[in-house]
Amino acid sequence: MSKAGKIFALLPLFFYGALLFIPYQVHSQEIERLDFDSIWAHVKSNSPAIKSASLESEAATVMKDRYSRHWLPMIYGDAKFFITDDPALNFMSVLSQRKIGNEDFSPDRLNHPGKNSYKQASVGVNLPLYEGGAGYYTAKSFDSIAKSKSYGRAVIVLSEKSKTMAAYGRLIALTKAANELADLKKSVTGILSGYESALKNNPVEYSGILGLKALSNRIDAMITENDAKIKYLRDYLQNTSAGNLPDLWTASDSDVITFGGRYVSDKNTAIKESYQLKALKAYAESLKHKAEAQKSVYLPKIGLFSEANVYSGNRATADSYSAGFYIQMNILSPVEYGSVRQAEFESDAAFFKLKNEAIKEKTDIERLRNFEATLRENIKILNESLKIMDEQLRNIKRLFANGSVKAFQLSDVIAAKGDLLQNLAKAEEEYAEVISGIYFYTANIEEASNE
Repeated sequence: MSKAGKIFALLPLFFYGALLFIPYQVHSQEIERLDFDSIWAHVKSNSPAIKSASLESEAATVMKDRYSRHWLPMIYGDAKFFITDDPALNFMSVLSQRKIGNEDFSPDRLNHPGKNSYKQASVGVNLPLYEGGAGYYTAKSFDSIAKSKSYGRAVIVLSEKSKTMAAYGRLIALTKAANELADLKKSVTGILSGYESALKNNPVEYSGILGLKALSNRIDAMITENDAKIKYLRDYLQNTSAGNLPDLWTASDSDVITFGGRYVSDKNTAIKESYQLKALKAYAESLKHKAEAQKSVYLPKIGLFSEANVYSGNRATADSYSAGFYIQMNILSPVEYGSVRQAEFESDAAFFKLKNEAIKEKTDIERLRNFEATLRENIKILNESLKIMDEQLRNIKRLFANGSVKAFQLSDVIAAKGDLLQNLAKAEEEYAEVISGIYFYTANIEEASNE
């Protein structure tokens, strides 16, 4: 055989070798195990909701700082240059230069002064001594708003973290279920491949085999549904992490109870004021201070003022000053009539809303805690039942192999295990949701401050 012929003869070997090598390369990629904290770090740093809440909190802090300086004097300045032929403005501008002469009082000069240019500059100080409490209570109102926004940011952080926690916990449960269902499918496939053709001529046994085939299809449907849930959760975590998670990753935790125990434990048992209630309480207090500030509408405002002026024109440059004491008070302001009552109603409504939310929150926490304890016990029972079911399945397989039990009996046991796996996965998914809810309500101050 020629050299070229030998090469062509070896091509199929190269081809099949390549086919074997490609899957090896794909499967050799390591699946990265990610813990919850690493995923949460990505979610937190990329969350638009957290960024928005942070900016709102910073803006409220700036506003609080602004109004905390209400007692400081206001200093203002004014400068202008103008050209005018207005008789009164020309006369007063010359007078401000302190250069009025007898000729300025002639009727023709007064009525027709001509066009003249002038410059004027002023600087003044206004020092409020008493504002009827307007400045003080307005500052306190904005201080409470800043606290409310700060607590509101903590609410958003905990909300985002609890949603991420629920998704991660559900993923643990569903990944575990996926592995169990895959093993169950493999077991059914093995039985069918080993006994289907041998029992085809036995109507009773073949009826059981057909039941196993139907069960195999049912397990396929369960796997498909489970995989769809896993894909949704992985996509959700990938999107909220701004695409920063690796393509191939899995949860480092394998048990949802152990995972939940790190975030909901004995330290969270006391029902206390959540950040949501703290935010509402601070907001209600801000409205209370606003109502107090509104009362200043009917009170006098007292202060000191001083102003210095410089005038310049075509005759001279001169200056003047004025200083004194002022008192201002609204005698009649129809628009402000009823404003205090309105502010008081708004304040009372906010406090009643706070009370209602506190009752609802207490009820929710008690419900979640009771549900958490119930689910934890149910999951324990289901896991114990699963161990018993596994032992039962091993025994009935041996009995089926030696002809002691029928195929339909084996099918019933496998179907029961499939139902058990579904119930366990559902309970663990619910547990993940419950612990995330408890965490949202009971996270302590130190933990949220670190966020």
